[in-house]
Amino acid sequence: MYFLSNRLSNIRNGQFNKLPYVTYTQNNSAIIVKRGIVLTTLRKQGIIRAFSFTEVGHTSKFQVTIYLKYTQTGKGVFDTIFAVSKPGRRVYLGSKCLWQPRTTRGVFIVSTTQGIITDSDARRFNLGGEVLFGVA
Repeated sequence: MYFLSNRLSNIRNGQFNKLPYVTYTQNNSAIIVKRGIVLTTLRKQGIIRAFSFTEVGHTSKFQVTIYLKYTQTGKGVFDTIFAVSKPGRRVYLGSKCLWQPRTTRGVFIVSTTQGIITDSDARRFNLGGEVLFGVA
């Protein structure tokens, strides 16, 4: 979860500085799989443009590149991205307790028994879980 908060900050700061992409190096390949699921969900929701994983040399390190998305006027596609669950305070909610984001284009990412999905999918499938982060 600590790494997820750092990556959310990277995405937020990259968009604030109008960067075309942000990169970071990840050591553990198991974490890369989880990041891939989270990044795929963000791409499907239209929050990022694309992402890629590149192996660094012959080590178990991977370079992750996240391509940010902007509107035609150059404004970022989201206003804020924030962590809900944190290492010191996990937030678990049932499907009936999942709240709507403040804006209609906002979304929460939830880790459920069926995988990492959006809040609207969690309500539709009647699944609860840990609310990882929100995008508004």
